[in-house]
Amino acid sequence: MLQLLRAMLNLPMLALVMCRSAGIMLAAPVLSSASVPMQVKAALSFLLAVIMLPFAAQHAGAMPSHAFGYLPLAVNELGLGLLIGFSAALVLAALESAGGLIAHEIGLTLASVASPESMEEEESAISVLMALFGVLLFLSVNGHHWIIQALAASYRTMPIGQVPWGASSARMVDEGFSGFLVETLRLAAPLMGMMFLVTVVIALVAKAAPQMNILLVGYPVKVMMGVVAMVLTFPLIWPVLRGAFGDLHAHLMRFVR
Repeated sequence: MLQLLRAMLNLPMLALVMCRSAGIMLAAPVLSSASVPMQVKAALSFLLAVIMLPFAAQHAGAMPSHAFGYLPLAVNELGLGLLIGFSAALVLAALESAGGLIAHEIGLTLASVASPESMEEEESAISVLMALFGVLLFLSVNGHHWIIQALAASYRTMPIGQVPWGASSARMVDEGFSGFLVETLRLAAPLMGMMFLVTVVIALVAKAAPQMNILLVGYPVKVMMGVVAMVLTFPLIWPVLRGAFGDLHAHLMRFVR
């Protein structure tokens, strides 16, 4: 307790620790949502900073001797927090992007093609559904605990005043984006494959019966088959997501190791 009170009296150190936790609050999944009030984010950042302060102060490097020297340190801390939070958010972004691909393949985004005025509408219902499913799964596997664990470990391997912006950071960004693209395709591939077959069948019917208005008939058939395909392929998403969240945990721990 005395150690915590002594550390809290060091206000510049507390501010630097809060910068790293604030970066996580601005980028991490769930916590960075616009539905979370800014006051709540600030309070959680301060609470995390107070909890991490004794540990961070124990491993901190040499502090600047003048006030202006704290500015680059604050930028470094904020950037590191954003990097940790953004890496975790890429998994849920892959789910949302896969929902967008599925909605486009089914034909639910046809309105944005037919009417340019609707191009600025919100994301499709499937994207929202996939994002909510990802949030529930993220919380159920204690993904928010992983982020806090990575934050605590980062103060040991990347202490305040000695944050390395080198090959490890670039590798983390590269692995994050490549994993984002791979997971997006893996999540959307089963349904996109089934919808490709449906499109081929509709094209063959249009060829066999040219007098049929295939656009009027094929669109509702494609939407109906897309919903059926979603029901059939949704169980395949679970093992992919389990592997993605397992990779996320390993990815975070490998970066802060």
